[in-house]
Amino acid sequence: MKSLKKLRNVLSKVFGNGLSSESFDRWHLRRSQNRPGDENRNATTIAVSASLFALLMIFLIALAQSRQNLDSYTAKRPMIKKPDERALTWRIVESQMVESQMVSPTVSRVVSRNELAAVPILSEMTVVLQVPAGLAAPLVGSTSIPVLVLPIIYFKTAEVRVNGAFVRQFFESERITIPLPENGSLVPGGLLEISVRVTNPPNKKSPLIPVGDLNLSSAEQTILVMPFQEFRGLSEFAAADRMGRGDYVGFVGRIIMAIFALALFLLVDGSPESLGLALFMGFEAAAMSLRFDWLPGIDKGIVANFCFQMGDIFRVYFALQLARIAPKSTQPWFLAGIPLSILYGYLRYEETRLGWTFPQHIPSLRDILAGGIGLIVCVRAATILAGRKLPWRVAALSVAAVGFFEQILDPLGQYIPAISQTAVFTEVVDILQPISAWLLAFSAFINISSLETRVKALSGSEVRAQSIEREMELGKTVQSTFLRVPQVPLPLMLACQHEAAVYVAGDMYFIDWSDSSQQLTVILSDLTGHGVQAALKASATNVIAHTLWCGDQVTQDRRRDRLIRFDGQVQSFLNRLGGDQELNTMLGLEFNAAAGTMEIYRSNFPLPLLISYSPGSHLEPPVWTVTPVILPNRQLAKLKLEPGSFLVIATDGFFSTSQQTAHLVKFLRKNLAAGAPATSAAQVKELILKFSGFQQWPLPDDRTLIVFGLAA
Repeated sequence: MKSLKKLRNVLSKVFGNGLSSESFDRWHLRRSQNRPGDENRNATTIAVSASLFALLMIFLIALAQSRQNLDSYTAKRPMIKKPDERALTWRIVESQMVESQMVSPTVSRVVSRNELAAVPILSEMTVVLQVPAGLAAPLVGSTSIPVLVLPIIYFKTAEVRVNGAFVRQFFESERITIPLPENGSLVPGGLLEISVRVTNPPNKKSPLIPVGDLNLSSAEQTILVMPFQEFRGLSEFAAADRMGRGDYVGFVGRIIMAIFALALFLLVDGSPESLGLALFMGFEAAAMSLRFDWLPGIDKGIVANFCFQMGDIFRVYFALQLARIAPKSTQPWFLAGIPLSILYGYLRYEETRLGWTFPQHIPSLRDILAGGIGLIVCVRAATILAGRKLPWRVAALSVAAVGFFEQILDPLGQYIPAISQTAVFTEVVDILQPISAWLLAFSAFINISSLETRVKALSGSEVRAQSIEREMELGKTVQSTFLRVPQVPLPLMLACQHEAAVYVAGDMYFIDWSDSSQQLTVILSDLTGHGVQAALKASATNVIAHTLWCGDQVTQDRRRDRLIRFDGQVQSFLNRLGGDQELNTMLGLEFNAAAGTMEIYRSNFPLPLLISYSPGSHLEPPVWTVTPVILPNRQLAKLKLEPGSFLVIATDGFFSTSQQTAHLVKFLRKNLAAGAPATSAAQVKELILKFSGFQQWPLPDDRTLIVFGLAA
């Protein structure tokens, strides 16, 4: 008992977590990640959908052509004979003249076929036909029993006797067939007297035996003689003819709806909901058409059962896509569904021979399972989305839930007689059963109908996004005017790489060269944040730098300790902005080209890298060294830069972690030792940008890199 209780608790927890709103959101997010927009229209889905579309279109064309081809069908069958009408005699006997089961010849009158069509219809009538007993003679050689097939007669019930002997009773205007003696010479008198006593509803207006009816083919208005096997084939062909004339509106409607769903996916809407609808309706329609036994050359039973199961499998796929909580790929559904459906088709084919009964329960159990999954998923998704202002999605899921509910309800009645025998159950099933498939299709159409609204909303958003993008492009252009790299004389070398995370950046660099003082100033600042707010702060700090380094007008006294004063003024500016305490992050250097000295100042900034070159001698090979430069924080320091060396300064967009910096150092050492070109600052910059770690550990951050060097 304890183990059962534990299992129940585990299942309850799993079921509850699986249906939580967090799970639905997580599944929906996973469903959309790393998926191309056109993944639904791949080679497999297009091939399957197009094949189903072609199959169903051919079937509909066959239905449309069957009425015109019924007469040609009989003409092409050599074992179907039309007896000479002159050898046949029609008589009519009114019911009050019949004194016994035998028809008295004295109370009947001979009529023609045209007169039969004009005779007033009574609630009970008898028609007598005399035919030669040797009509079966032309069918010698057939292995099937010869039959006489009467023309279409309209009746509620018909009782047939041959020479006074009862043959059988027919119902609802089914076509009357009478076995013929294979040797007519054994029949006394050489004639067969066929008596057909019919009953009709009161006030029936249609003729008893129509003549020249445009709704019937010539073969249906003619007496025919044929082997019984030929009659079966003719009946199937005639049934197709009747379907083409609308006797099976629901059947043909399902076929047409499936064709529409397939065309919708192939030509209009490639969403996974449309794909699921097209596949499940296409497979089911194909199964319905194949069970009619119209396609030659295949075992219709196996293929039809295969298609029925594939239809139910993709019905579940459709439900999950409508709720948008499962991957859109159909590959696993085909990989699992095809072998399972082949196995099911084989079981249904062999069940009679092997005496199995359980395969007959598979369709009902499958309907309960597929319908249950669809109902639970749709209802739960609708309740989750009800508060998210998505009325069209909620409406589509609610309509689909009703369709899935009917799929459960009907088979449940087979296993629970107590509910199936109630009037309410019968009425609900009678209402929902004809429209369940239409409801599922309608749920998909609701999503599609809201497409225009979604497109308008997205178009409006796109217009606003384009306007913002234009403004951001303008901001990028304005910011780029502040970020200039001036021309510097040899042996000085500079190269810069600046990348904004979102158009404009919080990284700011300022570079100034003074001809009079022969001094180069380089400042790289990394302000907190991204986008516009960071770019505005960066522009302000650039203005501060221009006020401190304004060319040759600055007095020598004001030139002292400008890096420290710049740091202080920027920090004061950031403090005046208010909000969270923000530290200025910058590195600056001033290089005196005349004296060859350099002062450097770091404030909360990543350590720069020094790339130096030792030419060696005739005894020692040249050596490249790459090392971080250890600098104190917020103190001026002096740094010696030898000819042929480079100083690499970068924001944390490049030097994000000490681990990544260490990998970069190893990368540079290896490539420089292997002879990578490094005679200019531009070459060093390009070598650094080739480091794969920048792609392996990308960060959504502004990135700025400055390489300063002295030519050898």
